[in-house]
Amino acid sequence: MSESSPVTSGVPQGSVMGPLLFLKYINDLPEHVTSTSRLFADDSLLYRKIRSPADARSLQEDLDKLQLWEKDWMMAFNASKCEVIRFTKKRNPIKFTYTIHNEELNIVTNGKYLGAHLTNDLSWNTHVSATAKKATNSLAFLRRNLTSCPQGIKEQGYKTLVRPILEYASTV
Repeated sequence: MSESSPVTSGVPQGSVMGPLLFLKYINDLPEHVTSTSRLFADDSLLYRKIRSPADARSLQEDLDKLQLWEKDWMMAFNASKCEVIRFTKKRNPIKFTYTIHNEELNIVTNGKYLGAHLTNDLSWNTHVSATAKKATNSLAFLRRNLTSCPQGIKEQGYKTLVRPILEYASTV
């Protein structure tokens, strides 16, 4: 939902029930499109295998259907936060310009989804580098602030702040 939009969705911001009500509110979104959609909290993802120009047009039609859905539910997709990433190893992939609210969506070579860094060539180097950097920063924070603490406190700090960063999406 657009942060600057004056339209309210009726879901109380900051409440305990807010996330549950929001999920209930948008739960029917996948029923309005033929492409595959994924919903998680306030993130939504729409994707489709593009093997022909007709597939690309179908994806754009689904984006158009989502714009009708958002009007019905008084929601607003923020086109500036929407991106297109093409996962392919083809030398000449099918190119198509996708739009939301008559705004062209940015084509990117990498993006972050649910904490995992995805790249168009399906390499995990960006994710591994970002994860290592984040864990190193957390470890440096602990070293600066826990220098005079007992070893057990340092271990607990590591297990609480650094290890979860390293273990999240570690299978990649």
